[in-house]
Amino acid sequence: APVYLPDVLAENTVPVAAAVYYDDMFVPRELSLDTGDLIGAHHYITNEYQHDGSAYSGGKVVSHLLDLLAAPTRIAGFAAGVGATVAWYALPDYVRSRPLRGLVKAGLLGVLGWSMVAQLPEGAELPPYDDEDTDCSKSSPVAGEDPLDGVTEADPAELAVLAGAALGSAMITVGVERWLFRRGERRRAQGARFAHTRQGLALGALEAGLTALTFGAG
Repeated sequence: APVYLPDVLAENTVPVAAAVYYDDMFVPRELSLDTGDLIGAHHYITNEYQHDGSAYSGGKVVSHLLDLLAAPTRIAGFAAGVGATVAWYALPDYVRSRPLRGLVKAGLLGVLGWSMVAQLPEGAELPPYDDEDTDCSKSSPVAGEDPLDGVTEADPAELAVLAGAALGSAMITVGVERWLFRRGERRRAQGARFAHTRQGLALGALEAGLTALTFGAG
């Protein structure tokens, strides 16, 4: 009886990343690659470790495999973000109804939010907490003590500065949005074809450059 059915493996739709050890003493490299190709796996080929590399690499092998799986998601997030930016500013060329544009933009905001999350680098895992030698009773608050003693409240002046910065940023964003819309409408009235779309393409290119600089190192 066959160990596995190639036709069944070829129907796999689950993202897979696999470590293939070049000089694996147990599994022939060619067999691993052929099997991985059947299921559409992302291969990490290395001769730095042997068959037990996932256990003895200090997490390097597993981390690299997770990066391989994350790469397609980041690319999709990048493309979705750029596309949503272009669509956001090009929208007036295709949807003249203001309420309908607002509805479409609400959906585009969701796409932009997902694209940002999809491109975030994986956070470092927290080390396991070893509580075998910890006496939790020593850290428990004594009756009558204020557990918040020593915790300081935020300075009202600092909060005011943060609120002002947030409000100013929102006002600038709204102002720029209105200026771009009016500019596009003026050019459209002058006979320029796809005036808003041209702005959207330029801003989409800018978005692509900024995104690459921001998340590229991740």
